[in-house]
Amino acid sequence: MFTGPTIIKGDGALGAKGASDDNIHGLVMGGVVTGTYATLGVSKQLIQASDADDYGFNAAYDATNKVLVRYHIDEYFRINPNGVLWVMVVAQTVTLAQMCDKTLTHVYKLISDSLKKVKSYGVVRNPAAGYTPTITDGIDADVTAAVLKAQELAVDYAAKNVFIDMAVIEGRELGATAGLWKDLRTLASPNVHVCVLQDKDIADLDALYAKTAAVGTCLGGIGIRRVEEDLAQVPVENDPKRGESYPINDAALGLWLRPAISSGVLTADLTAPEVVALKAKGFIFADSYPEYAGVYFSGSSACTDLSSDFAYGVNTRVWNKAARKAVSKLTPKLAGKVELVAGKIKATKIFSWESDVNNSDNGLGSLVSAGHCTEAKTSIDPNQDVFGTSKVVVKMKITPYGYAREIEGQLSFGV
Repeated sequence: MFTGPTIIKGDGALGAKGASDDNIHGLVMGGVVTGTYATLGVSKQLIQASDADDYGFNAAYDATNKVLVRYHIDEYFRINPNGVLWVMVVAQTVTLAQMCDKTLTHVYKLISDSLKKVKSYGVVRNPAAGYTPTITDGIDADVTAAVLKAQELAVDYAAKNVFIDMAVIEGRELGATAGLWKDLRTLASPNVHVCVLQDKDIADLDALYAKTAAVGTCLGGIGIRRVEEDLAQVPVENDPKRGESYPINDAALGLWLRPAISSGVLTADLTAPEVVALKAKGFIFADSYPEYAGVYFSGSSACTDLSSDFAYGVNTRVWNKAARKAVSKLTPKLAGKVELVAGKIKATKIFSWESDVNNSDNGLGSLVSAGHCTEAKTSIDPNQDVFGTSKVVVKMKITPYGYAREIEGQLSFGV
């Protein structure tokens, strides 16, 4: 029989998305052992919420133990169905700061167990009955301590060329007085974020849930977005529902019908100055817009000064993705031969390196072709003393997007 023409099966036209390397996250939470999760501090990989059933983390586990473990897992996958989530449950006495401590085997171990694939992570306290917080600067002091520890962990891992995009700390026990709230922008921790968004109907289920924050929801919101999409962006490119917007509320499931902050105050009851203060002081929360349906995140505010290039997590995610590309392109060149002509780096060598590092398929240029940034450049000074220093300096630059964090419209009558 003649074979005739060759027909190649195409795939992907229906728009289904698999998990990308950017969409791998971690979650460390306080809790207790189960029959199948018999040892605390063990890392487990989940590719869907139902995988948690295998370890005994189900709705009954939450209700019986008065914790929110399965809740955060469910929220992560509800918002981000194509993500991968590494989870670890630790003793309820472990503080948020201890979870993030680089010298302890909690978040640090989780990232290591993932083979350094986790890009962003969250921590949730879930304390047992009788926990009494120390309120400092209008929030549980454990939250502020955790921010500093999480930044130390990010710096430690960055020294190993492992780049943590966003550490999300549960912003527990936010006080009722806006003037007392900690200004997170003063903490010089650009890799760290504090979320205080709360689903009031979940918080009202038990007294132990009253001052919690929805870390799983926030982490899912990060994962569903491409690295260049801010957490506050209303539509998302990889929207599995293909809608014009991607809200976090779901009326059919009864979720996020009453968004609040971790003080227990509904966002609908916040005054305009309180909303301004939440944003100015770097908290991540959720609220609705007038004349537009849905509940959305406030943004990706980081715990660092607004003057920083990394005042928002979206820029850190883009820079980190570029840094990972740079590491992958420069590593094979270590200890390689560098041709010199009259003491200068040979022009063909410069062209070869610059072209390779900036390659549009798998180098920095791929961020431009993929739409993660608008421009990428690589340059090497031929006059540097390679022979004397045994070092080649490669200068790389990427141009990120600007973001319309405020929009001012002008409307008038015409004649």
